[in-house]
Amino acid sequence: MKTLSKLISILFLGISIIFLLYTLYRSELIHQETRFDYYLKYYLFGIFLIILSIISFFIDKEMKIDTCIILFSSMLGLYVVEGYFFLNSAHYQVLKSDIKFDVRTKLEIYQDLKKNDTNMVISVSPDHYLNEKKQSIFPLSGISKKKTIFCNENGYYSIYQSDRYGFNNPDNVWDKKKNDFLLLGDSFVNGACVNEPDTISGNLRKLIQSANIINIGYSGNGPYREYATLREYLPLTNSKKVLWFYFEGNDLTDLIEELNNNILLKYLEDRNFNQNLKLRQDELDIKIYAKMQKNFKKALEEENSKKRIFNFHIPKSLELNILIFQNFYKLYNVRRLLRDTFSFKSEVKINSQNINPKFKKILKLAKEFAERGGSSFYFIYLPEFARYSSFDKGRNKSNKFNNFRYKTIIQIVNDLEIPIIDIHKEVFITHKDPLSLFPFRSPHHYNELAYKLISELISKKIME
Repeated sequence: MKTLSKLISILFLGISIIFLLYTLYRSELIHQETRFDYYLKYYLFGIFLIILSIISFFIDKEMKIDTCIILFSSMLGLYVVEGYFFLNSAHYQVLKSDIKFDVRTKLEIYQDLKKNDTNMVISVSPDHYLNEKKQSIFPLSGISKKKTIFCNENGYYSIYQSDRYGFNNPDNVWDKKKNDFLLLGDSFVNGACVNEPDTISGNLRKLIQSANIINIGYSGNGPYREYATLREYLPLTNSKKVLWFYFEGNDLTDLIEELNNNILLKYLEDRNFNQNLKLRQDELDIKIYAKMQKNFKKALEEENSKKRIFNFHIPKSLELNILIFQNFYKLYNVRRLLRDTFSFKSEVKINSQNINPKFKKILKLAKEFAERGGSSFYFIYLPEFARYSSFDKGRNKSNKFNNFRYKTIIQIVNDLEIPIIDIHKEVFITHKDPLSLFPFRSPHHYNELAYKLISELISKKIME
């Protein structure tokens, strides 16, 4: 028994050391100290485990064995739960079907496509510029007139041809003297992760063929950036209707990140402020392309470091399986469930920084700016996956996820007397299986069917 007790302590110490070394490898070799803040909690946890394992050499053997039994049972229970989620996951759906899923990284597909088409670029979110010091210009779009690699959630990479201002539109939409709809929002409006004509703007063009529709949504945008985008580009469009898309998953937390950017704040402080981006697209293209090249170089270095360390090539056919295994042992779904269930951190942050009044002010200014230009203003509420993750098909009810914030936002919009198109209430919750509107029933953006249903509702509501 004594030998067993000592063996347990040695095993515990060994696992703790391996965990700390793996954290060191990820932080220092793979990410080259660029993500130390992210890995700090893992360093601290690893050190805690080592200290605990050392202490275990000196505690009563029976207590040690009882503790190990409790820990083992707890871990086994967690992995049983993770196994349940896996059997209902997107990855399992892909594995058991004959779906061809492109497992190439964004770096790899860029390298492959660049060989035959030099007009290819990778999408760069304006997020990269939020904390940039000594800014002379803040981009609100992407590189202009380029084939832009966006994202892969449906098994293929979405790629679009950007227009003269770096948005996802046919370029000739800007030549029209009058515009019917101007779409404003984040990645959902940008078109993640589907190809044309399956985006919201693409579907609307099919549904209302006589209408001229301009999409100025871009990935990563929060309310500050959306208001700034409206200020810069609405005057160019002579739009009848402005559609402001709000995503409940991160719009308010995005706003928190935007608070510290001096250029974005100027749009709120000075109603006459303007970067005059329409005449500075060449400058924007140079800036964004430089950032893309920097990101590309960093990703390439990470790939090369992996190859140097492991010194062998992993076949593409195995990469999805490896990803699934990684997600399993990391308890990906269990951790996501806990995060969604106890999502107090973001709520505390939103409340502590008085975000709701700030959001109301931005929305009020956006409405006023649109109406001064002769445009009607609409608010479109987009729900997130977590709201339906425990959906009960039999009773046609969703969980209570984030309903407090939902009610708060709806109240703000009603107070401002802005017409609401509630996608949660009129599309997702009325659908027999809301999870089927997400790629492989997983927590991502929407799939082609969802975008189609959303567009049909918008078309119906607005045409009425």
